[in-house]
Amino acid sequence: MCRSNHQSGSFIQYWCFNLVPTPTMVAIVLAQRFPLMSLACCLESLRIANREAGKISFTRTILTADDGPATSSSGIPLTPDAILSDVRFAPIVLVLSSYRPEEACQPLFLGWLRKQYRRGAIVGCVDTASYILAQANILGAHKVAAHRETLSSYREILKSVALLDQLVAADDRIVSSAGGVATLDMMLGVISRFSGKALAERVAYVLNYRPLAADAKSAETSPEGTIARVERRLARLIELMQSHLETPIDVATICRMAHVPPATAHRLFHRYFDTSPSRYYTKLRLERAQWLLGNSALPISEVAAKVGFEDASAFARAFRRMFGSLPSSFRRHGNEPEIIGSHKVERYRAMRCSAETTPKSTP
Repeated sequence: MCRSNHQSGSFIQYWCFNLVPTPTMVAIVLAQRFPLMSLACCLESLRIANREAGKISFTRTILTADDGPATSSSGIPLTPDAILSDVRFAPIVLVLSSYRPEEACQPLFLGWLRKQYRRGAIVGCVDTASYILAQANILGAHKVAAHRETLSSYREILKSVALLDQLVAADDRIVSSAGGVATLDMMLGVISRFSGKALAERVAYVLNYRPLAADAKSAETSPEGTIARVERRLARLIELMQSHLETPIDVATICRMAHVPPATAHRLFHRYFDTSPSRYYTKLRLERAQWLLGNSALPISEVAAKVGFEDASAFARAFRRMFGSLPSSFRRHGNEPEIIGSHKVERYRAMRCSAETTPKSTP
């Protein structure tokens, strides 16, 4: 099996052309709070690939990490097609997770993943699922893409894993996506590998999608990254702030290290972010704390220390000013499924139930 070429122009070209007998089974494994957009990218790309090929090139089955129903991060519940033990082998296994991937790292699921990989499956991880694959001990020296919000944290936690600041990556039998619409690029690579580049390009065309560059940096897709390409001085300042979240340094020192006059730094931050450098720096630290609270079991005092707050009370006050809740409250409720308008649904159900159970009056 050929390895990927990291110098390719697009992710479709990222794969070696490798035809296998069809249909090819794809097992999509969902963790609790899975990303719904990424699931849609997987399902729609496979559906359109079959339509455009004029035959069933891919079949798919949806599984969950705990064999029970899974709820997306947006509150949409989904029942699996089968349980893990029903699938002895799938040539392609894709794991989707977002918040709290450690909850999916149960022995039964990790053992199933290891068996799939040992039997020759291509295994993909989306968003935070690189954490799950690392716990299953199947990443080894393989390079994987990581979401920019988790990159620095995972580099601390998963020290032996080669995490890339990229939207997509392919390294032999490990494929990865940083999440979101970049998952579609990962799927185009999978389709190209199993059914040819022409079909992958046709799928992209039908979806009105322009594939990303293979070496696209996730930072380049953020507002900060977009601005930074235009204003390199601002990029240097932000990079230094991001590399000193745990041990903050004063803005004057950052300006000196970036070779940017303090007055210029203030002008740039006000122009592009409508805030001062110090407030922007604090925002970065608190956003990092928010992620740690939602995605780790670290005590709140340790979270505070990891973003440069020696006093937990001062950290709690700053966190509340930024996000409107205390760190303890955010940890309890912040990662619940973000159900849009669910109160309306519950109200409708309650009204319908009441109408069905209330005896009708006779004339």
